[in-house]
Amino acid sequence: MKFVVIIVIAVVLLFIPIIASADKIPDWIKNNAGEWADGSIDDQTFVNGIQFLIKENIIQVEKNTEKSDNQAQNIPVWIKNNARWWSEGSITEDDFLKGMQFLASNGIIKVNSNQNCIGNKICDTESVTKIVDGDTLYTKSYKIRLSLTNTPEKGKDGFSEATLFTANLCPVGSKITIDQDDLQPYDRYDRLVGKVFCGEKMLNSELLYNNHANILTSYCKTSEFSYEYWAKDFGC
Repeated sequence: MKFVVIIVIAVVLLFIPIIASADKIPDWIKNNAGEWADGSIDDQTFVNGIQFLIKENIIQVEKNTEKSDNQAQNIPVWIKNNARWWSEGSITEDDFLKGMQFLASNGIIKVNSNQNCIGNKICDTESVTKIVDGDTLYTKSYKIRLSLTNTPEKGKDGFSEATLFTANLCPVGSKITIDQDDLQPYDRYDRLVGKVFCGEKMLNSELLYNNHANILTSYCKTSEFSYEYWAKDFGC
């Protein structure tokens, strides 16, 4: 029965007007698929991984298939079955990607017009007005605290270096894109929590890979981004 279902799905999806590549699907996407199938993570966390595939052009969505829905709609049961079978090695990456194409083309998941962003919270572009320290910066509309990424506090070793790194990558007056963390939108100081993109580079990961920060592992379970490669590389 499973074999018949897979064949029917594959035939139907041949007619979806989206092109996908099975190259370089990160391991964490496969882990997500298995965890979503067994109920360990929720629908939105799984959808965020698919949005990552779209952003990286692993799933290439045509412009006229973009949707503006604010929430992920109900995901068909057969998609979850596909995710389970793929995580177990019962179907190929191509079969899995065809299911993800179906979600994108039918508006079941949101495709952001700004491909830096995933999720459903704030996605905005503004100019930097102030660098507070390595992991905190301001724009006219937002006080931003980087999600997960933690740089040394004032008076601690590495504070000046981390602050200078952020100031050089995202200088005052430059345009940044802010992707708010769906699972932890604001911190206790009412700062927007999220990822920050400075040009083509993401500040959160750049600080980590350049040894200016560490991951706040206590927040891994409450962050939209904990399943991304950079977060996993540093402890999530």
